[in-house]
Amino acid sequence: GTIFGSNAMGAENIMKTLSQYNELWDGNGIQRDRIAEEANVSVGEVRVTLGVAVQPSVFDQFMVNTKRLGKDSGFLARFLLSRPISTKGTRFIDISRQKIETPYLKNYNERISQLLNLDIRFNNDDKIFQCIDILMSREAETLWEDFYNRIEEQQDEGGNYDHISGIASKSSEHLVRLATCLHIFCDKTGQNSLIEKDIIESAIEIMYWYIREQKRFDNKSTESELLSDLKYLLE
Repeated sequence: GTIFGSNAMGAENIMKTLSQYNELWDGNGIQRDRIAEEANVSVGEVRVTLGVAVQPSVFDQFMVNTKRLGKDSGFLARFLLSRPISTKGTRFIDISRQKIETPYLKNYNERISQLLNLDIRFNNDDKIFQCIDILMSREAETLWEDFYNRIEEQQDEGGNYDHISGIASKSSEHLVRLATCLHIFCDKTGQNSLIEKDIIESAIEIMYWYIREQKRFDNKSTESELLSDLKYLLE
């Protein structure tokens, strides 16, 4: 309700809100000018992550109310969407069983704690993040280039990704972000370290999962936008 039912998502403000989210995702700053100069707001060098868990019916209603603006504006293409199939009816418990060991989850939690406890570094005026560039090795770049071209080829009219061209066109950017997260999580950020081939391969596998999820998520996954428009006109 806070995200999809707020004033910012109302009919008068939604275009402005979605475009602002898009700008932040792209790494651009925001500028808000007020009559009183001291009330002006300027934010630069932003790093934004937005995670939303919402009931399917609420999200579907949002799509109806905004007349697909969330999709057509590129807003949803900047998300990695998933709609898990419900497991209700199979969620049994058995208190007689001993606690199941989860060593991988333990390792995950320990690494997350380490990352959360890292200090945020700023430059000398304490206003802008002090960032480092993380680059890819030549082998990793070649894999990324191949992924980009494969996805691009299938966005043609009638292609496999024609009806989800929004997420498909952003998938190569998502891929780099996923690879960078894996690179940092695996603690490979030494001096002059590069994102290597194995990290990109893992990120590609994750990205293809999200692309398949998007195809399943899209209500018109079996028809192109052109065919959908033709049916609308026919009706």
